[in-house]
Amino acid sequence: MNKKRKIVKSRATEALNIQEAIKFLKNLKEDNKKLHLLFIIQLMLGLRIGDVLNLKFRDIDGVEELEIIEQKTGKQRKLIFQQRLADEIAEYLDGRYYKPNDYVFLNKRKTRTFSISYINQTLKKLFIKYDIKYTGNASSHTFRKTFATEIVKSYDYSEKGIFIVNKLFQHTTIQTTLRYLGIDKLELDNSYGLISLTTDDDLDNERVLHL
Repeated sequence: MNKKRKIVKSRATEALNIQEAIKFLKNLKEDNKKLHLLFIIQLMLGLRIGDVLNLKFRDIDGVEELEIIEQKTGKQRKLIFQQRLADEIAEYLDGRYYKPNDYVFLNKRKTRTFSISYINQTLKKLFIKYDIKYTGNASSHTFRKTFATEIVKSYDYSEKGIFIVNKLFQHTTIQTTLRYLGIDKLELDNSYGLISLTTDDDLDNERVLHL
């Protein structure tokens, strides 16, 4: 009798706590400066990994903004380099020999760019090595999702934050952005119960009753 194959549902890629992201990048910079640059670019610009791997030195050397055509969507995006990112890029490039048309993230043999499978496998190993607290599926999408989540958190999960992510990622609908962020209908429905008309005096009276 043929046994039914058990289907194991893989964990979803989740946002990384920003303090854990900082810890990860700090450790990685000591071990592998090229991968450090890759992940800090993804975290600070919110790019898909394919678009990061497609970067050439001419795209990042001495520029204040980056213009790309996304591989997945074919849409054009213009991204501004924050000073911290510009400094990290300048530090990485200092003293290195490269040609403007060379890819930044070539493998050790310099025959091709890193593969996405290599990035995924390496990230999982590094999370273990650096004892990064993360319950999701560590993958090449982790830092893009962290970027989006930090934007929404900075706006207190308001509609404005969701709208900004929607525009930055050029999602066709707000529903797409909500799904991406993991905000479902139940959470939206429950938000109607967040408004309280209880006054400070009411709270004080309630405390007295419980003494």
